[in-house]
Amino acid sequence: MGFFKDVRKASKLGKEAMASMPPAGERMAAATAQMADLTARMDQQAEARRAVAADGLAGTATIISAAQTGALVNFDPSVQLELLVTVPGHPPYPASLQAVVPQLHLARVQPGATVAVSVGRADHRQLVLDWDREP
Repeated sequence: MGFFKDVRKASKLGKEAMASMPPAGERMAAATAQMADLTARMDQQAEARRAVAADGLAGTATIISAAQTGALVNFDPSVQLELLVTVPGHPPYPASLQAVVPQLHLARVQPGATVAVSVGRADHRQLVLDWDREP
C-alpha cells in the first residue's frame, strides 16, 4: 500500500511543479535563443582561432603541465595546458590554453615537450597549437 501512496504523492508533486513553470512554448523559445547565442559565440571564437592560425606569429611553447578536462570532442580529448611560450623578438611568457588534442598527437602533449604555436600579433594571449609545423 505504501508504494502506491508514494507514487500518488510523486505524481501530485510533479503536477504542482509543472503548473509553476512557464508554458512549454516559452521554454522552447528561450532554449532556442540560448542555443543561437552559444552558436554565435562559438563561431566568433573559431573565427578568431582561424585568424591567429593564418596571420599569427610563429613560435614554440614548452609544455609545463597537461591535464585532461574530461571532455571529448569527436572522440578527441580536451586538455588544459600550462605553457611557456617563446616568440622571436619577445621574452618567453607563461600561458594557459584549453585545447582539443587530436588523438594522433596525444604523445606530443607531455610535460617538457615543445610544440609549435601561432600567437596573435596584437594579443599574445591568443594561442593556437600548430600540429602541422615542427617546433
